[in-house]
Amino acid sequence: MSRIVSFEHFPAVGPSSSVGQVYLGPFYYYFMAPWLPLFNMHPLGPVVGVALLSSLFIILAYFMIEDLFDEKIALITSTLIAFSATLVDLSRFSWNPNILPMISFIAIYFFIKSLATKDRKFFILTGIFTGFAFQLHYVTFSLLFAFFVITGFYAFKNKKGLRDLLKNTFVALCAFIVVNAPLIFFDLRHQFLNSKNFITLFNNPGSAASASINSVIEGFASLTTFSLSYSLIAPVSLLLLFAFFYSYKTWKDTSYRLVLSIFILLLIVTSFMTANKFPHYFGILYPLFYLILAVGIVRILEKTNIKLSATLIVLCLGLFLYLQAAKYPFLHREPNRQIAHAQRTAKQIYPLIHKEKFRLTAIPDSFGYSAYGYFLEIEGKKPVDNLTLEPADEMIVMCERECNPIGNPQWDVAFFGAKSIESSFTSDHVFVYKLIK
Repeated sequence: MSRIVSFEHFPAVGPSSSVGQVYLGPFYYYFMAPWLPLFNMHPLGPVVGVALLSSLFIILAYFMIEDLFDEKIALITSTLIAFSATLVDLSRFSWNPNILPMISFIAIYFFIKSLATKDRKFFILTGIFTGFAFQLHYVTFSLLFAFFVITGFYAFKNKKGLRDLLKNTFVALCAFIVVNAPLIFFDLRHQFLNSKNFITLFNNPGSAASASINSVIEGFASLTTFSLSYSLIAPVSLLLLFAFFYSYKTWKDTSYRLVLSIFILLLIVTSFMTANKFPHYFGILYPLFYLILAVGIVRILEKTNIKLSATLIVLCLGLFLYLQAAKYPFLHREPNRQIAHAQRTAKQIYPLIHKEKFRLTAIPDSFGYSAYGYFLEIEGKKPVDNLTLEPADEMIVMCERECNPIGNPQWDVAFFGAKSIESSFTSDHVFVYKLIK
């Protein structure tokens, strides 16, 4: 992001996925880069950006849901979103999947509006925001699948308006392609590398689950655990899933049926795509899950008198808040202050570097050292890229425990060919060594 701000580099792709090496689009980099200069190039800038956007999502969700349903449902849903421990946790650091709940929900809102109003601008906005969401995590493929299935169903049911629907869908698809143009050009230039890796994900048992009803049940159980911060016993989880299906037949509200249809399709595809169930995999589903719960609470309680209804809603929300508060990390443990540590260590490394060309690495290489390199770079000392064979005159090696980097077989250390350790120091249990040839 810092190189976007300094106009040094404008990436056509974003980060790669942790599984399968699927490159995402660069949307997150460009979207969050302005927060760096706002905070004097401090890495806390994008973190504040994510936190503010997540807070804004609560307000946006209220108005979008009020437009589709009513004030009660909007208020309950936005309250659940605001205090969800999983969403609060995702809002506390900068990472591309963390803004997926907001971006994907906006795309879903415009999709529902486009089908309801047949207004072309909503189709265009659907394509744009779906394109943004697609660049945040590969599980957003499930959103594309859901939109295409539901659009196909509408096309089959409304043959009179088929021509206009196809035109508007084509316009939405064009908007999606334009937003993802950098990623498409990258794929064309590299013999469809990204597409091949994406397809491989579905055939890899380490990344994709089996296409079975058990995977969906397991996915729903994981979703409820992450959403409620409480593990429901299997029969209760199954009963809740059945209630979702049953509500489709009982409540004939068009917006609700669309929301529930999108939710079910997303759940099925996401469950199939993810062998391991991590909280961020379900980012698209959290707002929909809370919305469906809110609709259920309001629809069930609207048959009771106002006082009893209000009391039960307050009790439900109170129980939810109690469960979430137990999962808020900032209430129960001290922060690790990683940024402050990286700054302090970088300041100690800075005077050790006397040559323009130097390398910075860590042993083992899984121990992250990029934060230290970032602070050195913004102070004018940029390390040589460790993915290149560019020679360097000095090397800084960081170890998570005391080590002897001379003769270490790790490729970048061996490539440098150090003959001696010129100096060393310890910073917050991190051992730092300066090597020379």
